[in-house]
Amino acid sequence: MKILVTLLLLTITVSLKAQKDTSLIKDWKSHTFPVDKDTLLIYNHSSDYRVYIQDNQIKTAKGIYGKKNDLPFSIEAQAPKEGQEFYSPFAGVRTTFRVDDGYLIGFNNGEFGGSLNWFSTDGKEYYLIGRFNLQQFISRDGKVYAIQGLSHMSVNEGTILQIEKKAGKWTAGDYLRLSSAPRAITIDRKNRFLIATASALLRIDEKSGIESLYENDSWLYYLSPNSVVCHNAVVYVGMRGGVFRYDPDTKKQEWLRPDH
Repeated sequence: MKILVTLLLLTITVSLKAQKDTSLIKDWKSHTFPVDKDTLLIYNHSSDYRVYIQDNQIKTAKGIYGKKNDLPFSIEAQAPKEGQEFYSPFAGVRTTFRVDDGYLIGFNNGEFGGSLNWFSTDGKEYYLIGRFNLQQFISRDGKVYAIQGLSHMSVNEGTILQIEKKAGKWTAGDYLRLSSAPRAITIDRKNRFLIATASALLRIDEKSGIESLYENDSWLYYLSPNSVVCHNAVVYVGMRGGVFRYDPDTKKQEWLRPDH
């Protein structure tokens, strides 16, 4: 009996290992990028796929957000203050960045506003750096940057912020204004920013020169980019319904779907 149970367990283990890891983008199927409205509407009501790199491979996960940034303290949203009917401090999606004296913490509550704040390591002290719809932090050459912006109704705008400490306090100012609201940012192997905005894929060199690699209003209205990575010089943008793969050198574009 024990031998049979052992053999059964071994069979199950081998079977599980033989199954494909459906999160691997290399196993997804390539399709022509959708252009007709009916197909786009179907994708608009599909799952969101987030892209990330793990073990030098491109992987995906359902949902816009990964593991929530852990903090050693809790932050509770506050009620709107007088004269600020819709803006609630610390409300919305949170993103964090560790610095030498604590944390930079951003909030994005869509059309209801957002903020960039500094918190001490224990969370007992904090101050507002600026009112921004903070989307994501990123560091380059020892400097801290963030993308912020809003795409809502007729509004579609944003900036890259440069965040630095001056006279002992953290400050933020515009590093570069963008043509549409940024959703995700990464760095390519030549140290250039790659940004997936609400309606375009942008590349920005170290002299702040903006190059539009690809533009598509379908992103804004249907596919909602949420993440971007660059691997072997190829760009992957996580979206609603699938993943957009783009090779800046050949201009080849593909729409990847799990098809399972």
